[in-house]
Amino acid sequence: MALFKPISDTYLVKEMAKPLLVACLGISVMMVSGFLFELADLIIIKQVEIWAVLKLLFYRLPSLMVQTFPLAVLFATLYSLGRLVKDNEYTAFRLGGLSFQRVMVPFLFVALIMAGLTYFINEKISPWATHRSQNIIRQVVLQETPPGVEENVFFRGPGDRFFYVGRVNTGAGTIEDIMVYELEGENKLPRLVTASSGRFYDDIWYLHEGLAIDFDEEGYPAFQVRFNQYEINVGQQIERFFGRQRTPQEMSRAELREEIQLFSRSGLNVNSLLVDYHIKLAIPLSAIIFVLVGVPLSINFGKGRGLAVVLSIVLIFGYYVLLSLARSLGRNDILAPFLAAWLPNGAFLLVGLLLVLRGEGRRL
Repeated sequence: MALFKPISDTYLVKEMAKPLLVACLGISVMMVSGFLFELADLIIIKQVEIWAVLKLLFYRLPSLMVQTFPLAVLFATLYSLGRLVKDNEYTAFRLGGLSFQRVMVPFLFVALIMAGLTYFINEKISPWATHRSQNIIRQVVLQETPPGVEENVFFRGPGDRFFYVGRVNTGAGTIEDIMVYELEGENKLPRLVTASSGRFYDDIWYLHEGLAIDFDEEGYPAFQVRFNQYEINVGQQIERFFGRQRTPQEMSRAELREEIQLFSRSGLNVNSLLVDYHIKLAIPLSAIIFVLVGVPLSINFGKGRGLAVVLSIVLIFGYYVLLSLARSLGRNDILAPFLAAWLPNGAFLLVGLLLVLRGEGRRL
């Protein structure tokens, strides 16, 4: 049997292309529609300028695409192959010498392309766009009450300093779980400062009960000292930092990995960051997993458009419920970060492989 069959492969790819495009547009419209309710509140209640709201919507599109593409692949697989089964075209392929697994190859090819595209958007476009949208919210939407420093985010301050704050109370002027990393400057080696708590007054931060570590030229700790109070002049009031802050959704995997390596050296718990780091790869690859599940389900049960829609909804709901649960367990140190991020993919992969192994034995 030839590895590549131009006629059959091209036909199956074309058969999947139309429902894939329809699903991408349809799911995106549904997600945007839900977001439009929030935007309407901004225009009517907060009286935010329409132009700012439109920019906010535009910058949210890449993150919506990341969520949409794997779901669209699942729907397109169930819909297109279900039609082939219903019209006995799948039987014709089998009689023509194509095995169950060989029929799956074009669907996996499309899923691989979509997974690569999803990963590219999630790494190169979505972090930048999400950061721009968040800054609009921080600067425009929340201008009535300055947001201050957000919790569990990273930002770069003046003087080549990187900041991390675990918890903040702007009203009380207190911060907790602080880390400040000062980059190497003229005749100065890197310094890492961590503290369990602190207070801020205008542009001065007072850190309490912490540890300051100086590193040598090779990156190893050369000197460390514990302090009762450590004063840092951040150069500007805390409310002005919000434009520099970045959540994990506003960073690529490479940027997030750098932050994880940096913070792990300070002794901070980075499990929640590790979960998000692995999820950034797990979600794009879910498109391939969905094909492994969707093809055998379509062949065995998917005889009709309505059933394809129902199966899509059930599978998508199950996947994201499991993802939310595993993510929560990972962030709360109940599951290892890698396991928490990959548990949904692993569970669906196991089910898919079992269905694939049974699929070849299906009688015509």
